[in-house]
Amino acid sequence: MKIFYKHMFLCLCLIFLSSMVTLAESGELIQPTRTLQSPEEMTGKISVFSEPPGLDVFLNHSKIGKTPVIAMEVKAGTYSLEVQKAKTQIHVIPGKSLRLSLFKNTFINVKEPKKEKIQK
Repeated sequence: MKIFYKHMFLCLCLIFLSSMVTLAESGELIQPTRTLQSPEEMTGKISVFSEPPGLDVFLNHSKIGKTPVIAMEVKAGTYSLEVQKAKTQIHVIPGKSLRLSLFKNTFINVKEPKKEKIQK
């Protein structure tokens, strides 16, 4: 009797495995709809200011606008930033904002103002 149950169990396992392989090959499995990192986490924001305003801004040699460029969303990574004749390397961190200002041909990293906590 024990042998019968062992054979029955093995047959059921083989049937289950063969049906899973058939489903996998037919492409009927449900594709994932999300990743562990959302698109918002894969990007950061840059803001570029200058004195005087209205200077051309280039990111990796592509023009992205004129100063001021405010909270432009870009993919996280390292970029070459150029405003007028001044160049610098920047690193955009996912979910963070980077603020730079060009003054007298020198880039200044501008800290984001701290948000005040509202007391009740």
